[in-house]
Amino acid sequence: MTSLLHIGLQINQSDLNNFYIDVLGGKLENTFTLSSTDAQLIFGLNEEITAYFVSCEGIMFELFVRNKSLEKSCSHSCLLLKNATLIANRAKQKGYSLYVRKKYEKDTYFIKDLNNNLFEIKIQ
Repeated sequence: MTSLLHIGLQINQSDLNNFYIDVLGGKLENTFTLSSTDAQLIFGLNEEITAYFVSCEGIMFELFVRNKSLEKSCSHSCLLLKNATLIANRAKQKGYSLYVRKKYEKDTYFIKDLNNNLFEIKIQ
């Protein structure tokens, strides 16, 4: 593998602006609607799905809006960011789940959106 093109996640509509733009500092790049036929063939979901491409610190997220919570799991994305502390503070101000793991020389932040998508954010 030579590069990662994007990370695809299922989100709640309210998290688009509140979490991915306001907390992570993302920029909306594009939006599209996935037909119910494509959604069925790709994800096994028989519904039309609105999706957004949001760029956060050079990482592209493909965000599929479905206001249905995901089960809790160990799945997560780990981001190495210069402004990790700022992002953690914004998440806390917005009321998102935040756990600060104090280990080694630098803190590691664990932040969840409303759909249980977990981000491990390390200071670069």
